[in-house]
Amino acid sequence: MIIADYINDVADGKTRRAIQAVFDNLGSLIANDSLKQKSLDRDYTLEEFESCPTAVRKDTGGAPDYAMAKALAVELRADHATMRTEVIAIGTTLANIKTIYDAHTHECPGSSYAASRCSTPDTGAAENSLAASAASAITDTSGSSVPAALTATDPIGTAGDENLLIFDDNVFEYHILGTQTIAAPVRVATGLDVGMDQTADDGIEITQGILANSRSAFVVGTSKPFFLKVKFSIADVSGTDDCAVGFRLAEAYQANIDDYNTFACLNVISGAIKTETDIDGAGTTTTDTTDTWGDGETHTLEVYVDANGAVTYKVDGTVPTTTIAMTITDADTVIPFFYFLNHTDLAGAVVIESWECGLQ
Repeated sequence: MIIADYINDVADGKTRRAIQAVFDNLGSLIANDSLKQKSLDRDYTLEEFESCPTAVRKDTGGAPDYAMAKALAVELRADHATMRTEVIAIGTTLANIKTIYDAHTHECPGSSYAASRCSTPDTGAAENSLAASAASAITDTSGSSVPAALTATDPIGTAGDENLLIFDDNVFEYHILGTQTIAAPVRVATGLDVGMDQTADDGIEITQGILANSRSAFVVGTSKPFFLKVKFSIADVSGTDDCAVGFRLAEAYQANIDDYNTFACLNVISGAIKTETDIDGAGTTTTDTTDTWGDGETHTLEVYVDANGAVTYKVDGTVPTTTIAMTITDADTVIPFFYFLNHTDLAGAVVIESWECGLQ
């Protein structure tokens, strides 16, 4: 018997692959992926091991010890019976999660520990797809960024509410700005339209959790250098009050971006790409990079933070002409965020095509 025999007891293909990934990550904890014990110059099967005690008693010079052999064989059988039960339990759990969230319509590898990624298939990247994944909008009923329990209900569009978006193994939280009649982002051909209901002063903030133990939380001075890159398009740039990508302090959601205690971002305001920063509540500093964004264009905004907290920026891989120096306070815990707010002119479709966050 090998581990694969147990995994094959799970009927669903995706669940089997998920379980296999669990065991792949265990690595050396399951020696040789096999129920064999290595001794002397060969491998012995469980049955041989039970009937041939000399295989385990080299210390006695080959003298048989049937009691020890039988006891060890019984123990091995019990251990691997338990393992089989646990593998099937993992499969049941994953199947239940799949039933609840049903977010597995696009097959591609999960994100790495170093970075969480979501991108569209036409980029050629082998990561989770915003365009092809069927995102499930789930209401967080626990009132926490790391919910103790979730109920699969319709998302809520009331100002200040939070909902979850699930793409395969990536979970995003979005905070409602204003009152949304369209309560969840919409999947479109090129990505995820977060333009919502197109009302002045309505919008959305997207994070990967706002607590210090969230998946993409970083501690300045402790974490290695980190970054955020978001690629998206804007139909009508004159309709953006704010369309910001960057890092902010791990604190409660605020209605206005300027109310965050500490943040550093690139912000598209009516077609102008600007940097906006605030350190410890001293007030927002806005600097025009002189780069611009035209109607219907797609660009990638990138924000980098080094080990000492110094922030730098790129637009489509190039450093902007004008920026301002900014260093986040040592020991601050920050999180990646995307903040969008409609102007009276309305932005139309704002489509996120990819999101990449992790260590540089």
